[in-house]
Amino acid sequence: MKITRCPECGSGSLVEDYDQGEIICQQCGLVINENVLNQGPEWRAFTKEEKEERGRVGIPTSFSIHDKGLSTVIEQVNRDSYGRRLPLDRRLEMLRLRKWQIRTRV
Repeated sequence: MKITRCPECGSGSLVEDYDQGEIICQQCGLVINENVLNQGPEWRAFTKEEKEERGRVGIPTSFSIHDKGLSTVIEQVNRDSYGRRLPLDRRLEMLRLRKWQIRTRV
């Protein structure tokens, strides 16, 4: 359902800010929706070949899943982004977060 008017002031001047993921009323400043996803293309194509070979990244979003299929997965690698082993306190924290991630999965 597309929102066309502000529920607070009734103004029709709404701004869709895809960088922040929000729909904002220009009149009163109310943030009407803060979970807006840009449904535009995820690719950049400059040549004819690139336009023909374009493809989407990841699975499509789904309203049948509580987080629309956009969840983050905490792996059991126990390494940081540089490939170094995590210190013990950080590994224990990741273990705790992984456990809660599994428990809260729908």
